[in-house]
Amino acid sequence: MEGFDYAYRAELPVDIPSDGRFHSIPLMARAATARQFYVTVPREAPDVFRFAEIGNPLDAPLLSGPADIYAGNTFLMTVPLRLTPSKGVIKLGLGVEQRIKVARNTAFAESASGLMGGTLNLKHDIHIEIRNQLRVPAQIEVRERVPVPRDGDEQIKVTATAKPAWETYDPPEGGLRGGYVWKVQVQPAEALQLHASYSIGMPAKMEIASGNRREA
Repeated sequence: MEGFDYAYRAELPVDIPSDGRFHSIPLMARAATARQFYVTVPREAPDVFRFAEIGNPLDAPLLSGPADIYAGNTFLMTVPLRLTPSKGVIKLGLGVEQRIKVARNTAFAESASGLMGGTLNLKHDIHIEIRNQLRVPAQIEVRERVPVPRDGDEQIKVTATAKPAWETYDPPEGGLRGGYVWKVQVQPAEALQLHASYSIGMPAKMEIASGNRREA
């Protein structure tokens, strides 16, 4: 069974009633560093999700269980807290942020090149707009994905560019190929524009399964 053998020492003496019931007893209070950011995957849905990363400030593990989340004195929600080792990082999902809007539009063009039109070029353009209606700047991760040729299929070439520049995205859980991410800060009332394009080059006699157009 996953867990730790650890004895938690209270900072002050406590009295626990002998009534056969469970009681919540505060043992200690510590300040922790926290980072709030947002994640969106606009090719799947226009929703923007809030996340918080909190460093465990204890020289002890934090046990799994419910955690009450507050913004100042305002209660937001109760979220499940995973078992976190000493000095580890807690990542919490805080639901959808309605005040950040994302729109994604695409364009597609097909052309032939080479001797006798021997090569087919399939160009896909992606345009994303992010509007921040919060009163504070928002750090946002915008995740995208481009096609990847099958291993050993050297006849198909995929090239991708983005403005501003993005970076490859390889999630810790794995299983994703062709992932990219923009990490941008959007100021209050700002409408930030992101552009990306990728081209698929292949012999004209070939056709991609389910159609050459990859973006709807």
